[in-house]
Amino acid sequence: DARWGLEGALCANLPGDFAALVQPTREGGGVAFSDFWTWFEPHVNRTDTIRASVFDEAAQRREEAERREKAAREELARHEQAMRYIVEQRRSLEDQFASISADVYTNEAIAQIMNKSCVMQIGQDGGPPVCGEHVELILALLKLWGFPAEPCPGDVWNEAAVEAWRQWLEACGPEGASNQAVESASLRVLVDREAFQAWMVKAYPAPEIQTSHTLGTVEVRGIVDPGEEDDVIDLVVEAVDEETGEVSQFVLPESQAGEVRRRLAEGGEPVLARVDVMMQRVTAVIPEEE
Repeated sequence: DARWGLEGALCANLPGDFAALVQPTREGGGVAFSDFWTWFEPHVNRTDTIRASVFDEAAQRREEAERREKAAREELARHEQAMRYIVEQRRSLEDQFASISADVYTNEAIAQIMNKSCVMQIGQDGGPPVCGEHVELILALLKLWGFPAEPCPGDVWNEAAVEAWRQWLEACGPEGASNQAVESASLRVLVDREAFQAWMVKAYPAPEIQTSHTLGTVEVRGIVDPGEEDDVIDLVVEAVDEETGEVSQFVLPESQAGEVRRRLAEGGEPVLARVDVMMQRVTAVIPEEE
């Protein structure tokens, strides 16, 4: 009944007690499946045990479950591809940030601003000049933060550079900072790695899985014993929901059974799987961490 997805329609039309119908042939009163089938086959032929329409409906449910499972796999693949793009973007930006920062900390003009309370501002006498390598470094960092000076002023701190600086300050800078002058407090935020990483998380957020049914992650604890049935196609596993701690059973496709059996037998890392909660099926076994 469960294997065909009949949802109890077959069991409901079978006797509740087989003691008088099938004679035990095994020790302890057990009955072999072949003995049961000897009784069952003629019973179905002479009674209206179950209608063909019930099997048709069950087949439709299986097809729908397979369609949903395929859609879930495709959505998961799109999600993982998007995640790889996000991770690559973040890694590239962080590598560039680290490279520029290494030059920032050895630049004499920037050291004057950060450590000697000097400021850089258009039209100001004294202090760091408004052109040079230090300007290129500051502009390069602003571009990584997503605030490029346009058109690019090269190594000159001009109105385009000031506008980019002003926009960055409003979005990411410390409170009360001057929107005209480059001074110590603001520059320290600009070169702060943790602040930049926090900005990247907002600028390149992890995509959410868009799906029409409920997906979840569970820890597979074991495979449910199928009993006397030798021709089981799909196994059933017992699993624990990671968030709620609820124990449930899910159908495990044959294609994934070998890996789950092996990992459970080895007893290493927890066996995690993605499941379709609505359809009560395992959709993917999460690979082991290398």
